[in-house]
Amino acid sequence: TSNGKVHFSYRGVALQNDWPVIVAGDSTSVFCSCDTPGFYAVDFYLTDQLGKTTGKQLIINCLANQKIKASLATQLIDSLTTGNWLYLFDASACYKPDGKIMSYHFSINGQMMQAATPVFYWTFHSRGTQTVSFYAVDDLGQLSDTINEQILIP
Repeated sequence: TSNGKVHFSYRGVALQNDWPVIVAGDSTSVFCSCDTPGFYAVDFYLTDQLGKTTGKQLIINCLANQKIKASLATQLIDSLTTGNWLYLFDASACYKPDGKIMSYHFSINGQMMQAATPVFYWTFHSRGTQTVSFYAVDDLGQLSDTINEQILIP
């Protein structure tokens, strides 16, 4: 199941060559990853409960992992309370064409916060220039580019 360049896993467990796998009725998906992008011919063999084996060769087109396209929108939500400026930071427009975004990382004036959702609220308590940074991490651990913004609270 692995030739040194192509790797398969089922329900999070790496498959090994000639290792039998019992497929559950509720999950028939196999995850494939490749060390190098390209086309690969892979032989699959299925054995039923009576011992009959059927084989099929599949051609797999492995593409390179595409980096998350980072996006961050900022919006002043409330400034009615003296000395408090509530801001919304929205990274929901981030885009990952070939996987999942797993976490969102915000830095407000050097204080790091990690979130599983793209929307984050922060209250500033002082006037002046506030420094905001943001990046996201995908399901393979790859980071997006970092967005840096300055917010001026007059």
